[in-house]
Amino acid sequence: MANTTDSPKPRASRAPLLINIALVVGAIGIFLAWRHARDPRRLWAKRVDETHQRYIDTALRRCFGSTDSAEIRRVADAVRGGTLPRPFNECHRGPMAELLVAPNSFIESIQNPPLEVYRLRERERSSLMRLTASARLLEQDVSRSAGNPPAERREPMASKLDELAVAVQQERSAFDDLVRAARDAATLF
Repeated sequence: MANTTDSPKPRASRAPLLINIALVVGAIGIFLAWRHARDPRRLWAKRVDETHQRYIDTALRRCFGSTDSAEIRRVADAVRGGTLPRPFNECHRGPMAELLVAPNSFIESIQNPPLEVYRLRERERSSLMRLTASARLLEQDVSRSAGNPPAERREPMASKLDELAVAVQQERSAFDDLVRAARDAATLF
């Protein structure tokens, strides 16, 4: 039994305990953030996104000045009107060849996808094939006209530009779904 004359023992400070708890929680948070950034699905999505920009987006910008399908439609309207806008009038040289090979180069980069996005990869692959087919049809008209189409060739060229704009829009939608699904499939741990 305790002696009543003993003074009470001083309470231990809670500060070291709170500091230790904060350090443990901080370490767990840092580990989760590090692991989240190193998730293979997230890394695959990042690599695919960078490769898409390097191949597809660059080729579209060189030929049409933009990656947007609405901008390609504006080029088609300008062709119908009789003028060829600046990047497109020089597209019959190297940029059109780059546009033709860009989808195949990009397809090589989306090999070995995460299992969760395999079907979406096939959708992206088929949309890239449609993009290639549309670009090939356009390339035939562009190479024949050498940057200066006669009046009778403008309407067929403009309609092929419209088809290409649709193919670009479908490819962009399929690509965005592919990357989004890979990022969504990334685990927290």
